[in-house]
Amino acid sequence: MSLKREIEIFDSIRISPESGETDIWDRVIFPKTIRSREIELILKLAGKVSPGRILDFGCGSGWVSRVLDSNGYRVTGIDTSSSLIKSASGSASDKSQFTIGDCTNLPFGDGSFDMVVGMAILHHLNPERGLAECHRVLSPGGSLLLMEPNKYNPLAAMARKVMPVDTQTPDEEPFAPGKLKRSLNQRQWSLVQFGYLFPYSFGVSQLLRKTKMDWPIWKPACSLIKFSERVFEKIPLFDRLCWVIVVEARKI
Repeated sequence: MSLKREIEIFDSIRISPESGETDIWDRVIFPKTIRSREIELILKLAGKVSPGRILDFGCGSGWVSRVLDSNGYRVTGIDTSSSLIKSASGSASDKSQFTIGDCTNLPFGDGSFDMVVGMAILHHLNPERGLAECHRVLSPGGSLLLMEPNKYNPLAAMARKVMPVDTQTPDEEPFAPGKLKRSLNQRQWSLVQFGYLFPYSFGVSQLLRKTKMDWPIWKPACSLIKFSERVFEKIPLFDRLCWVIVVEARKI
């Protein structure tokens, strides 16, 4: 992985003035069907483990930090991009802290956090080094939540070739589920959940954004998309073709 190349790309990403997020997804389907479920999962885990301090691992423009901050948690965000850290710092309360740094060489002491959240960050890193650092900075019994792109989703594979988003970098490598599991097993992790989300909504969102057709008329479709995806995710074998791999693990 070329850290310099990753920094150059992410430093140039446009931030949406409306959402405060990287401006790469549509403004209708994405917030209603994707982001809402991601937030639900993050808050569910935080509510279950009651962390004293949370690390937003590869925080980007800070949406995870803002969600957790607004729900009363103390968060530290880290990212290699100075422009994204600037955006994250400008929209959080005094409870949150942000620092520019390398996620494979975290500037925090051992056992500094009770929970680590990484949203589509590990596939931009050397995964073994990234997971090793997450393990090191977690307290004993601390929780890890990862959401990473699935190499085997056919829509995602096609989109990476013909319709890449601005945050797609030359060195990133979406995960084969088995490889991610093996990387976790190389460390002392207890897997709580290893599942799959979002069969096709990311593809719809990406298409609407690229064609500039993310109009309010699509709002009624959000409920249908959410329902149909939840059905798809329960079908054995087909679930493994979803866009996102979800991992919840505890440090042993």
